[in-house]
Parts: sequence; structure tokens; C-alpha cells
Amino acid sequence: MTTSANQSNLFIQYASPLYHLSNLTMAEQNEKLVYQIKGIMDRVIENKIYIAFCGHYSAGKSSLINQLFGKSILPSSPIPTSANTVKMKFGNEETAVIEYKNGEQMEQSPLDMEEVKRLCKDGREVQQVEIQTPYPNQLPKNLVFFDTPGIDSTDDAHQLATEGMLHLADIIFYMVDYHHVQSDINLQFIKQLNEQGKRVCLIVNQIDKHSEEEIPFQVFKASTEAAFKTGGARLERIFHTSLKIKNHPFSEWNEFYQFLIEIDRQKEDWLSHSFTVTMEQLTSEWERFVDDLFADQLTEINAKVSSRFVEEIKNNVKNLKDQAFKLEQAGETVKKDFQSELSKTLHNSYLMDFKTRELAQDFLESLQSGFKVGLFFSKKKTEEEQQLRENLFYVKVKEQVQTQFEWHLKQLALAAVQKFLPQSAELAAKAQQIQVCVPKSLLKSIYKSGASLSGQYLLQYSSDLENEVKKIVQREARDFLDLLLLTFEEDIQLEKQKISANIQAAENELILLKQIEAIQEKKSQMIWRWQKHLQSTDELTIKEWELQLRNLKSWLLQTRDNHDSGDIIIAEPEIDPSTSDANASDQKEQKDTFIQNDTRLYSIADVFAQLPALNSVAESIKEKANRLIAHTYTVTLFGAFSAGKSSFINGLLGTKLLPSSPNPMTAALTEIKAPGKNQIDRSLAVHYKTEAEMTEEIAEMLKIQADMGIEEIWKLAASQTAATSHPFLQAFVDGYPNVKGKWGLQENGTLDQLPIFAAKESVSCFIKKIEVFLDHPYTNAGMILVDTPGSDSLNTRHTGVAFEHIKNSDAIIYVTYYHHAFGKADREFLIQLGRVKDTFSLDKMFFIVNAADLAETEEEKTAVVDYVKQQLLGYGLRNPRLFPVSSVNRLANQIEDKDNRWDGFTSFLSNFQPFVEQDLKQVTREGAWKEVSRGIQMLESFVGLQNKGEQEKELIQQGYAEKQSIILKKLKNDRSKVYESRLKQECNELLHYVGKRVALRSRDFFKETFNPSLLQDGKGSIKPKLQESLDEWLELIDFDYTQELRATSLRLEKFSNKLIQDFYKEVCNDINEILDIPFSEQSQQKWETPVFDSLKYMLKDISFQPALQLYKNAKTFFEKNEKEKMLEKLLEIIEPFTVNYQNVQEALLIEAYGSLLLGAFEQMRAHLKDETEAFISGQISALSTDEPVAYESLLKQAQKLLEKG
Repeated sequence: MTTSANQSNLFIQYASPLYHLSNLTMAEQNEKLVYQIKGIMDRVIENKIYIAFCGHYSAGKSSLINQLFGKSILPSSPIPTSANTVKMKFGNEETAVIEYKNGEQMEQSPLDMEEVKRLCKDGREVQQVEIQTPYPNQLPKNLVFFDTPGIDSTDDAHQLATEGMLHLADIIFYMVDYHHVQSDINLQFIKQLNEQGKRVCLIVNQIDKHSEEEIPFQVFKASTEAAFKTGGARLERIFHTSLKIKNHPFSEWNEFYQFLIEIDRQKEDWLSHSFTVTMEQLTSEWERFVDDLFADQLTEINAKVSSRFVEEIKNNVKNLKDQAFKLEQAGETVKKDFQSELSKTLHNSYLMDFKTRELAQDFLESLQSGFKVGLFFSKKKTEEEQQLRENLFYVKVKEQVQTQFEWHLKQLALAAVQKFLPQSAELAAKAQQIQVCVPKSLLKSIYKSGASLSGQYLLQYSSDLENEVKKIVQREARDFLDLLLLTFEEDIQLEKQKISANIQAAENELILLKQIEAIQEKKSQMIWRWQKHLQSTDELTIKEWELQLRNLKSWLLQTRDNHDSGDIIIAEPEIDPSTSDANASDQKEQKDTFIQNDTRLYSIADVFAQLPALNSVAESIKEKANRLIAHTYTVTLFGAFSAGKSSFINGLLGTKLLPSSPNPMTAALTEIKAPGKNQIDRSLAVHYKTEAEMTEEIAEMLKIQADMGIEEIWKLAASQTAATSHPFLQAFVDGYPNVKGKWGLQENGTLDQLPIFAAKESVSCFIKKIEVFLDHPYTNAGMILVDTPGSDSLNTRHTGVAFEHIKNSDAIIYVTYYHHAFGKADREFLIQLGRVKDTFSLDKMFFIVNAADLAETEEEKTAVVDYVKQQLLGYGLRNPRLFPVSSVNRLANQIEDKDNRWDGFTSFLSNFQPFVEQDLKQVTREGAWKEVSRGIQMLESFVGLQNKGEQEKELIQQGYAEKQSIILKKLKNDRSKVYESRLKQECNELLHYVGKRVALRSRDFFKETFNPSLLQDGKGSIKPKLQESLDEWLELIDFDYTQELRATSLRLEKFSNKLIQDFYKEVCNDINEILDIPFSEQSQQKWETPVFDSLKYMLKDISFQPALQLYKNAKTFFEKNEKEKMLEKLLEIIEPFTVNYQNVQEALLIEAYGSLLLGAFEQMRAHLKDETEAFISGQISALSTDEPVAYESLLKQAQKLLEKG
């Protein structure tokens, strides 16, 4: 081993980088990378090609490996087997190395094959099973093979085991069952592998199922290649194999085997490419790890900083400090500015104009000592004159002060407010309120007593007065200035604090930016160290290498240790041919008896029809007899695409009627029924969808409102098909030009056109249903077979149509495929079946495991059947009637008129035929004979009355009028309130639990939609991926709500029927207290399902950003349980809308069923009134002696007919 390793190109090229990288990842505590690097280091030592087989569970991966090795080593079964990865490598002796999840290893030699198979199935305790075994001669020893669990197993542990191993593979062989090639899950998984740089080959297994009559092999191959190429999946090769028929003409086993040999020959090239891709993936993983390592810090810091650069913030700090300095000087600036403007105002204001001086002169004159007015009474007149002159002068002074000073001072003050405090309305108001008040006493107080009146003194006085006035103005101005400065200081203080805070914030931001720079430097250093180690060329010894592997193993173990501080009805076994004829004979005899009795009903009805009082009884019996004789019943088949529904119908009918293929063949709903008068055998009637139906369907797929014209929608769809690659949308775009004139039309055709109408998507997507008219014993006996498209659609119209068929079909057959019994595609439909099963009066569901002839042994078949039963039980489908069948063998037996191949239909038909021929008719049959009993009872009462005495007859007859009047009054009584209340209470309780269940499932939906495979950092913007996950989550909740509401409508319909029966009994009992009338029984009501609103349209304008922004990176989201925070936030956002939505739907249900209930009550009142009047009329007629009726003779006729039975 040492020599080999020393000579290995892998060791030479990658030993040193991997050694150093493993130390780096251990130092950084990156468990995932340590685990991956250890696996790669193991590979370097082995120097072998790693080949992984993955795909659907039970596609034949284990069986193929068994065939490669020429012996049964791995467990194989149509149900999930491998629960952990199984490694197969060359060894001189057979040895098994079991690696447990607790780190322990167990070696087993020689092999105990049964024990090894058991360990392969143990996904709980076992991490990996490694089997070393001698290889067949031609199988290259440099190839190491891995078997993985199914990628679509419903067991999450299986998927983790698969995904955890594929990163090591050099090439991946993706295996699919022949009937499940063109599944979307295949395309998406292969594309995901392509994105990881993996080389992928497709193996289409079980090619022995192929039939050239169904589809030519070359056409099948071409369609497979085209499907994956169109879908964007890259495949190295496609191989077709049959592990059952080794020499099958279409098997490419030899080519596959030769391809393995060729891989070995080109080992160096394969390994070089694989390791290059692997190291690139490791590097990407390290870069994601580094991003995640600092993501929380950076997220926290980035939330506190703006998008500005360091220099920009520094400039901002400088500007802020300049502003702070200016603010410190601002008060002085305001003061200087105000005082300067005040000086200008005072300087420019003039108090003593010419007129004012004249009045001043008159006033001063009156103050002279010798001033006197008049000769007589001069003292008084003088005083009056002095007072007058003073007043006139004062008024003029006040006027001048106001115009020359006060107004200007107000303007000055207001201008200052507007300049320095524009936001202060209060201060502006105070400026407008300024008043300059000059006291009257001032006029005398400045006068110099004894001064003679002269021009000089007048000027002096005027100057003194003006100075005093200016002092008053200055005082008023100073008071306002003080107020202005005080307010300004308060305001400026807030501004100072704001600027100071901004300076502090900017300086803090500078610190944070420097921290970001430091973190980015650390990240760069870590990336640099990785790159440095990646390019390392240090020499390394094998001992150092092996020691490092042991260290890695110990480290991983230590890290993991730290992480840890109903009853089922079994389908009957196949009936023994020796007893089947006897059973068939018994069934035929019983059937003949039923037919005779059903025919006898007509004769009894004819007897009753002779009496007018019994006309309604006779009509009721004939109507039921017609339903029994001309019995039609609908049998609807459901199942995932390619489950074999069409082939089952062909087998059941014994003729190749419907096209069957490994590709989806029934894209339109197909009804098979007997021809009518205007149809011929094996003809078609094709019904196209209406324009409105097509518009609504495409609008939902495009997630738009259906308010556009179909032409606009087609153009919009054509622009989006490249982005969505949705096959139905593409089919609509391709087919629209040819079909757009056929909305709502019917087109007739022949059976050979069925593949085009049913399977060609560009045609079938426009078709609502296809009627196939077939002259066959089953259809002629009234059977209508409905073949549905795959039941795994979430489309509202599709699920709505499916629900109506579940509700209205007389029998449901769910078909699943033997080698792929149940996957996730079946889940939602089966859950819905489980929801509604108990609402039906009869268990009308049958379950088929088709293609069970593929079972290798009876034990394997039993295991598959048991597995399906357990799955059905998990979906709430208790006591399932389950039958394994082979439609292919059945068809062959019917066509060849032999029964030499097992087909399982004998057991199925022995249960199904009595159900449709007896159980379905039983309710109608019982109703008919109850009507017969009622007619006999009425006849007996008529005979009794006819035989009474005349006096007694007269007394009885007189009482009928009064009794009829009382009965009519009772019928008019309003009894509905209590029943409406019961309906509301029931609806409220049902919706309460609907909300609980949807809330619970919304958490499961979140796990499905917000998953690690989609939300990966470093692969483009995360926002579209989060939105995609959110949209899918909301769609699933909307879908679940709609399904729950539909199921609730059935429960309410059943409950309403109970209320109707209770109401009917109550009224009948009231009437019978007055008059004993044999009323007919009330039949069950069937109503249309209400159309429910869509929750997702209520949520389309709601912002979910508060929840989505909680996503920081994949590591914290999935490993630190951040996803729980997002889920809780999402639930918090939608809760008020879901509550409102549920209330609206509850009101809709109460309104719908309340209205139907009241309508049923009115019909019953009218019905009871008619039956009452008919009965009383008959009674009166029996009492009459005018024209006596032979009641007794009619009674004997009816009784004689009854005795024949």
C-alpha cells in the first residue's frame, strides 16, 4: 500500500494540500469539512474510482450491484431496503467492515450474508457497511461501488445518507424504473448533481417492461434523451438494462459493463477531473464557512453602519465639527445682527416732523408762566387750553412713535425670528404684539422749567423727547432680544446636542468600519491560508499521512460525542382455481335472484297504480326499479402518473383500449361507457375546455389574476416558458394556435385517434374530457370507467375536479406501481382520501398494487403488500381493500383466452363485483321494498276501513277534516331555528380543527420548502431563493386549506342529511300523534361543493420582509435554529389573514348549507303535505259506499307477488 501510495499521482499532487487543509479545518472546528477531507484522504490512499448508484428507491440499484458481482450480496426489494450507504470494493477474501454511528467498527469474515443484509437496512445505528469481496474476472479491481438509499424515500434519514456520500463519487449512475423516467424529481436531482460538477449517467432499468406495441423502443429512447436535454440536465450516457431478462434485445448491459472497463482504462483522467472538481468544491465550501463564521458579526455591524466609505464619514465628521463651532458663536451673531438692525431703524426713524413740532411749540407755549386765555374766568379757560394742547401734542407723539418706531421695531423683531427661529410661531406672534408706550407725563418731565420759548429751545426739547422715546424703544427691543436669545439658545442647544450626537455616531461608525476592515482582513487571511495550503508541495511520508487519518477519526468521534453530551384487512390469498368456479356459480345464482326480485317490483307497482291514493307509492317503486335494472355506476381510477391506471383498465376489460406507455399517456380525463343511440362502438367524443376554464388554469400557473384575455395570456406564457420549463405551460403555448377556435366544442373521433387526444400534451391540455364508447359486458351493465391524469398535481382546478370524482364516484380504485409503491407524489391525494373516507355511507375505495408479477418470490410480494398497507394506515386509510395484480398478465390471459398466468384479478373481482352489483344497489333495493311495505300497509288500512259499519265509517269520516286542518298547521310550524343553530355549531367546530391541522402541517411544509438543498450561500442571490421557498410554502398552505375545506363540505353535507332525517322524524312523529300515516322514507341529499376562496390571493400584497430578513446565512439558519424564528415570524404575519380567511369560509359554508337545509325542509313539508292528503283521500275513498273498490282483491294480488320471492 505504501509503495502504491508513493507512486500515486493523487498522493503526489494532493497529499500535502489535504494534510494541511485537514489541520486548518480541525483548528477552525469545521466538522463538515473535516469529514469530507477525511473521506477524500481515504480516497487518495485507495487511488480508485468511486462509482455511486442512486435514484428512486427500489429502482434496482442493489440488484444491479448483485448482478455485477454475480452473487446476492445486497438486500433488494421493491420497498426501501438500503438505509445507509454500502461500499463495495475488491478484496482477496470476503469481509465486511461495519462502521457504526458511535464510531465503533466491527469486522466480519467470512460473510454472514443474511446478517450483512440486515445491517444494510439498519439506518439507525449503522453509518456505513463496507464489503470487500473478490471481483469477477472482467470487473476492474480499481472500481469501488456505492449503493445508496432512494432519493425519494419518505424516510428523511435515507435522503441524508444519500446526499452525504455523493460528494465523493467520481461518476454517479442515476437509476430509474422504466415506468418513471420522465419524472420531474429525476430532472431536478440530476441538474443539482450537474451544478456540483458531477458526471452523471442515466440507467433506465427494467426495460423488459417495454412493449413495442405501446411505443417503439427508438421513439422511447429519443423522447427520454429529449426530455432531459430540454430540461437542462447533462448526461454522459443513457443505458437501458433488464436485470430480469439478461438477454433482452433492448438491454445494454454489455455496453454498460464495457463503459465501466473504459472508465478503469482512463482512470487517471477520471480521477484528475474528479479531484479537480472536488478541490474546487472544498474551496467553495471553505469560503462559505468563512463567510458564515463572521456572518453574525458582519450582519450585526452592517445593521449599524450606512453604506458610506471611510473618507466620506471623515469628511462628514469635519463638517459636523465646523457646524458645532458656528453654533457656539451663533448667539453672539444673533445679538449683533439684531442690534445692528435696531441702530439702523433708530437712526432712520424721525419723531418730530413739522406738524409735531408745531404742536410741541403750542404745548411749550402753554407751559410758559405768563400764558393766559380770556379776560373773564381766564384761569379755567387757561387750564382747559393747556389740557387741550397737551392732549393734541400727546396724540401726535403716540402716532409718530407708532409709525416711526413701533412698526419698524415689529418688522425688525419678526425679521429676526424668521431669520433665526423660523419654526417658532409663538415668538413670531410676540414680535407682532410689541408696543412702544410713551407715558404722557414724559412730555412735561423733560421740560426745563423757566425756559423761555424760542426756536432754539424748541429744537432742544424735540431732541430730548426723541432721545427719551428711543430709550423706550431700545428697552422694548432689549426685552424682545432677551426673549429671542433665550429661545434661540434653547433651540440651538438641541441642535448642538444633535450635532454632537451625529459626531459621536459618525465616529462610532468609523470604529465599526475599522472593525469590518479588520474582519475582512481576517477573512482574507483565512482564504489566503487555504489557498496557500492548497498549493502546498511539502513532502509527506506515509506514516505522517496515516497518523493524520487516525487523528481525524479521533477528532470526529470526539466532536460527535460532544454533540450528544389500527386493524388492517388483509387481501385474501389468490383463490384456488378448483373453488373459483363454484364461487362464480354461487355469485351468478345470487345475481339472478336479485334480478328476478328487481323485475317483480314492476308488477307490484302496477297493482298499486290502480288506486289514486297509491299512485305516488307506485311511481316511487318504479323509479327505484328502473335504477336497479338500468343501473349505471361510475368507477374512477386515481394514481400517480405511470402507475398503470390505463393498463389496469385494459386488463379489466380484456382489450387493449387505452394507450399505455412508460411516459405519461393520460393527460386528459377519459370516460369509458356504453354507446348510446347516436354512438358506435369504439368511437370518441372529445369535449374541449371553455375559454374561461383555460384562462383560469393558465392564470393560476402564471400566478396572475384571470382578468386578461386568453390571447394576452398566451403571449405572456410564451414569454415565460423558457424560464419555467413547465411542460403544461409549454404545451399550451405550442397548441394554442391550432385549438383556439374550439373552446367548449365537442369533436367526434375514432379510437385510433385517442393517443393524440389523450397523450399529446399540446392537444390534451385543452381537453376537458374524452368519452370512449365501448360495447362490453361491463359497460353494457352500466359501468362507467373514468381514467384520470396523475393525481400528484397541486393545481386548484385539477384537485377540484379530482375531489368531485372522489365525492360522486360510486367506486374509487387507487392504483400504485409494484416497484414504486408510494412516493411523495402520492401523499397529498391519499391524505385527502383519508380525510373523506368516513363521510361515505359505503367504503367505496379499492387499492391496487399493479405489476405485482414482477415479484421474485411470494415472500417479496407479501412484503410489498404489507408495506403499502402500513403506508395507507399512516394516511388515515384504515382497513384498506388491497389487491396485488398484474394487468399485463390479465390482458394476455383474456386475449389468449387462457388463465395460465397469475394476474390477481380473480381475488379483486370476487370483492369488486359483489360491491358494484349488490352493495351499491342495496340502498336503492331496500328503499324500493320499504315502499312496497308502505303500500301494503296502506292497502291493509283501506281494507280495514271498508269492512267497518256504516255508522262507524261516518264518525271516522267526520274527524278527517279536523285532523287534516291540525296536521297542516303543524306542517307550517317553524322548527328550523334549532337545526340552523346545530349546523352553525358543527361548522364552527369543524373549522376550528381545520385551522389547528393546517397550522400543524404548515410547520411540516416549512421544513420541506425552506431546505438546505435550495438555500445555499455562494450560489447567486439568496433573495430569489427565499422568495421561491416562501411562494411554495404559501401555495402548500393554500392547497391544504382548500383540501381541508372540501373535506369539511362533505362532513357538513353528511351532518346536514342527519339534520334532515331528524327534522323529518320530528314532523312525522307529530303528525302520527294525530293520524297514523305510513310516510315514505327520506332519501339522502347530494349537493354541489361550494367554491372556496384562495388564501394565497389574500396574501399576495402582504410584505413578508420582516420574516425573510431574519435569514443571515445558511449556517445560522439551519444549524443554529434561526429557521424556527423565521417560521414563527411568518406564522405571526399570516395569522390575522388566516383567521379572517377561515371566518369568511366558515360564513360561506354556513350560508351555503344553511340555505340548502332550509330548502330541504320546505321540500319535506310539501312532500309530507302531499302524502297526508293522498292518505286521507284514500281513507275517505275506502269509507265511501258510492263506488266500492276491491281493496281486498288488490291486497291479495300484491301479497301473492310478494310470496313469489
